[in-house]
Amino acid sequence: MIKVLSIHWGFSVGGIVKYAQLIDNVFHQAPIKIFSIVILGDNWDYDKNTLEKISAKTVYIKNRYDFSWISKSVLEIDSLRPQIIMTHGFNGHFVAAITRMRTKTKPRYICSYHGSYYAFTPIRKVFQRLINNFTEAYIRYCAYSCVAVSKFTKQSLLRKGVVSSKIEVIYNGIRDEESPIKFRRKFRKDWGVQDSEILLGVTSRLDPFKGIEYLIDAFYVLCKKITNCKLVIIGSGTIEKKLKEKVIKCGLNQKVIFTGFRSEVPKCLLAIDIFILPSLAENHSIGLIEAMRAGKAIIATNVGGNTESVCHLKEGLIIPAANSKSLIDAIEKLVEHRSLAETLGKSAREKFKKTFTEEIMVRKTAQWLVKCATHPTQK
Repeated sequence: MIKVLSIHWGFSVGGIVKYAQLIDNVFHQAPIKIFSIVILGDNWDYDKNTLEKISAKTVYIKNRYDFSWISKSVLEIDSLRPQIIMTHGFNGHFVAAITRMRTKTKPRYICSYHGSYYAFTPIRKVFQRLINNFTEAYIRYCAYSCVAVSKFTKQSLLRKGVVSSKIEVIYNGIRDEESPIKFRRKFRKDWGVQDSEILLGVTSRLDPFKGIEYLIDAFYVLCKKITNCKLVIIGSGTIEKKLKEKVIKCGLNQKVIFTGFRSEVPKCLLAIDIFILPSLAENHSIGLIEAMRAGKAIIATNVGGNTESVCHLKEGLIIPAANSKSLIDAIEKLVEHRSLAETLGKSAREKFKKTFTEEIMVRKTAQWLVKCATHPTQK
């Protein structure tokens, strides 16, 4: 049995937490067991539901200046004696870099890379370069191997000096599930959307680089041309208040629905007619592959790994980022050509089944972990 210890600093809602939950299932594919250490401070927000579903040991600290996590984590590592320690993001890498100097156990260190860190506040922007430089140095010098979530992400690591042989590309995957059609009627009724109305939608963290402001600008113009349309924004984040204020200022508060964070995204997606991902930066969007799973007509921006998921005029429409005019044109095209929208949605669903399912991701991750544990020489 190969024992893998996954280290997390915090456990907030997002892609990395979803990733942690998925790879917990590798034991179905190979003799591997994933254990986790999750370091949590008092009053930290975290994804309690997901944490309860994985095999995790919680290390509690009073605050970020409480360094008792070092001795506690070392104790857990030496007690478990894993062959592999896996980390995700700057904080996890930092914990591994510190504890490896004190632990008696000598595992191989591997990591996942989900892209560069983007700061959303002026204070955090001061540390943005430091965080990204440390992460890249950790992967170059400390990690035995690194899984990148897209070819785009791999290319960014290559530009930072990480050798190609150290990087394994494994796309994000999600469970293939179809929700009953009754939820389409339920959510449209809950949101005040009539059967005759066209519902545009996005599922996303509400952060600056997600491009939601450009979508609202496009929707403001679109409403003057297509009166029977509404927009639902599913998610929460740092600029939620700012976006709501923008909607009110534009006089769209009867046309735009903010749902906040929703755990039942597959059911919510049934209510949507056209899915839009207006991101300014992406690595491999889970929201995008959720829309592909649902067989939605998709509009996505030409950034990051988006075009690895959706090809223009095959599984969706690809448009330039930060361009409200292109958004308007793409939405009008899908509204006016319903058969095109339906064809793109079906093709997106087929590509999802061939490339982005949980089963495919877990199988490839299991193969990678076995290789990391058994490869005879260091890369």
